[in-house]
Amino acid sequence: MTTVVKCQYNSRVNLIDTGYPKTFLDLGSGCGGSTLGLKWAGFEVIGIDSDPMQMEIYRANGGTGELGDYSQIDPTKYKGVEGLHTSFPCQGHSRIRSKYLPVREDKDLAVKCLNWIQTLRPKFVTSENVPEFVGSESYRALTNELNIQGYGWADAIVDCADYGLPQNRKRWFLWAVKSQFAPSLLPPANFQKQSWYGAIKHLIDEMPESELNAKQFESVLGSPAMISGQNLYGGKYTSRNAAEPSFCLTAFIHKAMPKLLIECHYPSQRMPIVRAENRACWTLRSASCSRKTSAQLVAEGSVRRLSIKALATLQGFPPDYKWSGKTAIDGHGIGNSVPPTFMKILGETLRNCR
Repeated sequence: MTTVVKCQYNSRVNLIDTGYPKTFLDLGSGCGGSTLGLKWAGFEVIGIDSDPMQMEIYRANGGTGELGDYSQIDPTKYKGVEGLHTSFPCQGHSRIRSKYLPVREDKDLAVKCLNWIQTLRPKFVTSENVPEFVGSESYRALTNELNIQGYGWADAIVDCADYGLPQNRKRWFLWAVKSQFAPSLLPPANFQKQSWYGAIKHLIDEMPESELNAKQFESVLGSPAMISGQNLYGGKYTSRNAAEPSFCLTAFIHKAMPKLLIECHYPSQRMPIVRAENRACWTLRSASCSRKTSAQLVAEGSVRRLSIKALATLQGFPPDYKWSGKTAIDGHGIGNSVPPTFMKILGETLRNCR
């Protein structure tokens, strides 16, 4: 990952007195991924989210949160927070967004968050979104406001697998520090890349049987590449030693894509492309986590559905994190969350700028 500092700081801008020392405000906190990572980094966190079901999960895990639309909440009630994390809605920028979704005014969405920065002027600002967010009106509005307010900031497209997550989750991240240059974001010294199989192999026995229909089931088991656990297209199929693990992940993304897919999510892609057990899994998305026919695991000729606990593990959540027990709700929260393991690294990096 290449980090580029995009602006110099304005030393004439003064910091406000902090009324919430060592506290981050998490706008769009969801089920609590970003909040959990910031807590691990040593911050207190207050979350705000408009989804009552996600806020219920957030609070069940010890989170202090306010249920509501942050565009309708007065930011001055939180004046004095040390940090602000914002997650702009990504539907208008995602490559796999449905054509049936309504057009969204992303500039208006950005203004809602910018008002919080203008009012609170926190020491730290962080933001996360899909890579396509870069170049949008929201992106330009955000970075322009940071320049005006005197922040040193940097941003990058980050593959979270490079920071210990067992998932090739590529997301845009921005981090900014008031009246300072933004620090470089580096993997921890003891960093080791994690494979999806190594992360969830202990959970396989408790995973439920697949709920694929007969045609879907046949398409999975009938593919040598799927059973072998690696992409063998263009090469000769060879059987695997029975003592070796032969698992692979598949995902169903959209109704227009009847095949079970992995890694490639384009309508023209009809053949399954799989991940071997020594690699990180593909990017988990809300759609691929919240449907019972979405995330499957092939194990010695049988097909199991990835459990919420397995999906949460691949997203960086700890095993004792509490969920609602409803696949659609929990999967939606997991797919939309910021991996807490990565947010911890980002939070620790910023903490050293105090």
